[in-house]
Amino acid sequence: NWKGWWFHPSDRRFFGIRVTHQPSPWIQDYGNFLIKAFIPSSFSTSTSRDKFTGYSPTKSTFSPYYFKTNLLAYGTATESCTLEFTASNHGGIMRVSFPSHVEAENNEIPGFRQTRRIQIVLNGDGDYSYVGRSPIDGTSMIGGYTKANSGGVGTADADFAHYFVALIYGGSDGSIPTSFSVENVKADDNSAWIDFEGENPNHRILTVRFATSFISAAQAMVNLQSEVALETITFDSLVEESRLQWREVLGRVKVHPIRHEEMGYTIAEAASIRRVFYSSMY
Repeated sequence: NWKGWWFHPSDRRFFGIRVTHQPSPWIQDYGNFLIKAFIPSSFSTSTSRDKFTGYSPTKSTFSPYYFKTNLLAYGTATESCTLEFTASNHGGIMRVSFPSHVEAENNEIPGFRQTRRIQIVLNGDGDYSYVGRSPIDGTSMIGGYTKANSGGVGTADADFAHYFVALIYGGSDGSIPTSFSVENVKADDNSAWIDFEGENPNHRILTVRFATSFISAAQAMVNLQSEVALETITFDSLVEESRLQWREVLGRVKVHPIRHEEMGYTIAEAASIRRVFYSSMY
């Protein structure tokens, strides 16, 4: 029940991508928040239904530079809802492919909404968020900061802040600026979100480019432009850049093949030992 352990490989509930400065199960998080994408429930105005979706760890891709999974609650009989994520030094890019919009009489399907929501979940108690338009190209933007501190950084009175900015684009290549109306957004100290209508074909795939800073909101924007800028970085190119960086780091140690016959290991056990080593190093 220790809340520092927020991930377990046997879990079947996916809450979002956790961004944290201090992913330690012993001293817990500092400056943490969630980035998530989902189709909000139409059955209730309560957000409790939308906290998580089912997912299958065995059918997901986990690596230091790339994550991919299917969000099971938002798929249809013929199409999946797929979330992909890759990271830079101070941020990353999330790409979400929603099922195609389903045409129906009066544009209503009982019990099924097709709105796409991008949300950043904060922690209350001094956190701050806002929704606006990017000064770069006018696309939808969520920004703010969190002061979440589990005690591992400074004292309980430490006034640190983890600033973030996220720009949201549409289109298959994630290059089309999005827009919003004021009735389709929300921002407070607990979360910020923007809803995008499913009828717009540019909203079938939404791409979130974000960056963070412990200095200021302005520095977060500088980090975004230098690491995940639309003009210079695509999702796939960032995956490759991150892959090469991790290969360089993990390649500093050379592991020779285990002579499993001499040491009494099966082939599967020897491969497991190798994975444990690189996982611990990572």
